[in-house]
Amino acid sequence: MIFNKIADHMPDISKLGDPRRLQSGWINGVTSFEVDYGPRASGCPVAH
Repeated sequence: MIFNKIADHMPDISKLGDPRRLQSGWINGVTSFEVDYGPRASGCPVAH
């Protein structure tokens, strides 16, 4: 899942609440998911 890949790059990530899901008969997905994370010593958590 995409959330697992994000957590691999940002190990200090923590959720602030439950994800909000889209209520639809056709589509099932997350519309928002509030998280908090601290900065890494190396700067940007994603390699460019």
